[in-house]
Order: sequence, then C-alpha cells, then structure tokens
Amino acid sequence: MLFSRGIPVQVRYTNKEEESMWKKRQFYEFFIDCSSLLCAVAITLGFPPSAFAWGPMRETFTMEHPAPYPTLDSITDNPGWGDERNFLRVREDRKSASWSDVAEIRKGKTYAIRAYVRNASADNLNLDAENVKLAINLLSHKDSYRNYMEVNAALSGSNTQPEKIWDNIVIRGNHRFRIKVLSAKYYTNKHTYSTGGLPLSDEAFTYSGAYLGYDKMDGRVGTKGKDSGYALIRFTTVTKDSFTEWFEDHILNKLSGPMTGKTSSDETWENPDNTKHSSTFQNK
Repeated sequence: MLFSRGIPVQVRYTNKEEESMWKKRQFYEFFIDCSSLLCAVAITLGFPPSAFAWGPMRETFTMEHPAPYPTLDSITDNPGWGDERNFLRVREDRKSASWSDVAEIRKGKTYAIRAYVRNASADNLNLDAENVKLAINLLSHKDSYRNYMEVNAALSGSNTQPEKIWDNIVIRGNHRFRIKVLSAKYYTNKHTYSTGGLPLSDEAFTYSGAYLGYDKMDGRVGTKGKDSGYALIRFTTVTKDSFTEWFEDHILNKLSGPMTGKTSSDETWENPDNTKHSSTFQNK
C-alpha cells in the first residue's frame, strides 16, 4: 500500500525497477509537501526567506543575567535593540523608517545599515572584549550591477566566545543597481552621533575587517557603559539608464552566457559556517 498526495493507492509492481520508481516518487511528493508547508508557515509568521542568517548557535544571556565571559551580541532582551544576535539591520535613511532585515531599493533614495556591537559580559567581572573587528561585504560587488544583494557582516574578537559571529541583510529592487557608500562611522557613549562619532576604516569592507573600540578604534570593547556601540553606513545606489539595461539584458547577457558558460550566480561568498551565499566577500 502506497500513499499519493495523502490518498491510499494499491499498487501492483511488475518488477523491482517499477517498485523503486514508485517509492522514489512517493518520497519526492512527501518532501515537496513538507517544504511547501514550512515555507508557508515562515511567510505567515512574517519571516523573509533570506533573513535567517545570524550565527553561530551560541549560549544566550539576558540583561539581568549577563555572560561570565566576553561574548559579542548574545543578549536576547536588550530594551533598546531586542535580540542582539540579529545585529545587522537596514532601512531608508529617514527617522520615520523602520529597521529591517530587507530593504526595497528605490531610485534616488539614501539608505543606512546599522551593525550593533555589545560585549555581553557582566560589568562586575571587568572582562573586556579584545581585538574586536567588523567585516562587511557591502562593496564586494562595487563594479557589478544587480537587483538582489545579500550583505553579510561578521564580528570577531580574539578572546570572545565564540570567536566570530555573523548576520546578514538583503537589499533588493526592481531594477539593477550597485552600491555607493556615502559615509561610514562608529558611535559609542563617548563618541556620539551628535559629536560626529569615529571614522570606520575602509578595512571594514574587506575580509580582514576593521578594529572597533570605545575611546578609540583599538579593538577593545569594555564593560560598565563602555560595552556597546554601533556602526552606521549610509549608502545610495547607482543605476544604469533604461536603454543600457535593456541592451545588456536582451543582447549581451544572451551572448556572454553561451560564450563563457558563467553567470552572476557563479560568484559566491563563503560564510564562516561554510555555507554558500550569493555575494562574494573579497579582500579588495
């Protein structure tokens, strides 16, 4: 007795090959049904398809019960942020816009990416996080136009547990674009937004990353009010004129595919957990 789409079916096999084919078909149908159900549940709950990328899985803490060792973005009930594991967010660069994991790009608009950084260790232990760096692959496709971009960011420390964490956002639009960074700053309780913050090094846009800090960008993130900060990267998009975009879509792309055998999807970035993503993270 087999079941096809939940309906019992009596099957008489003429040979082993036919029996194997039916069993494979049953498995594929079951797999597709389960996948569709999971996708439907995720969409119903409001989870964007590519917004599950924070990691790695790690021990979490609360404001009342912080960590007994240096660890980055591991508080789950931060009153000003929420779950710190989702430390990377994006929005249109205006105060009334909401921070999100996905930005829908519109021509002529300015956007902001914010990366939150916190040493979640208990204040009374005086355990600084050392050699803390931020790396974000925002400019890895600075010369290529696309209508979808997955931006990955990693925070690391030489004495933190885990040593490296990551999160991502998605930037997408109904036209092809490339990123143009307008400014990159880092803000703390000492170097606030109103005082201009600290400049974020261009190394932040490479795989090695840029040092963060509190008083200065020396990689040290402390405790007792010196435990947090955030990077703010403002950017806009550059688009091609309509004729150029049409010509590339309908002429050049059709010619280049058969000639090279490659497409833009061949470019990948390897996340610290060895999973492949759609954006290349190169040291430029």
